[in-house]
Amino acid sequence: MKVSTPFNSQRDLMKIKYGCYRIVFLIGNYAIKFPRCTCFKFFVKGLRCNKKETKISKTKCYGICKVLFSFPFGICNIMPRAIFSRIDSFSNFYNEWKLSCITEVKVEKKMDSFGLLNGEIVAIDYGD
Repeated sequence: MKVSTPFNSQRDLMKIKYGCYRIVFLIGNYAIKFPRCTCFKFFVKGLRCNKKETKISKTKCYGICKVLFSFPFGICNIMPRAIFSRIDSFSNFYNEWKLSCITEVKVEKKMDSFGLLNGEIVAIDYGD
């Protein structure tokens, strides 16, 4: 499924997004993911999420945003920045996406877990 959306305005050049276990800095064309330091348990889970994304990224699974660089122990992942976009009939899209992936990749069934990268809809949060 291809969708084209231009990069948003300059105000979107840098953003910070917060997840349960990670904080993501969206800077230019990159997403930089760090474990959250709110408590030790969340920090460790954030490390595991980064390590899992790095491992999955090395497989031949299509439809995921690949990790470009990963620091040791899951300290930081650097990925291409995908554009958040509204997906009509999200439920149908999600089922189609799950069928297209060769390996079993766990992605939450929510729109924030997907984005546009080079005109393709890809999973951007598949670490947990």
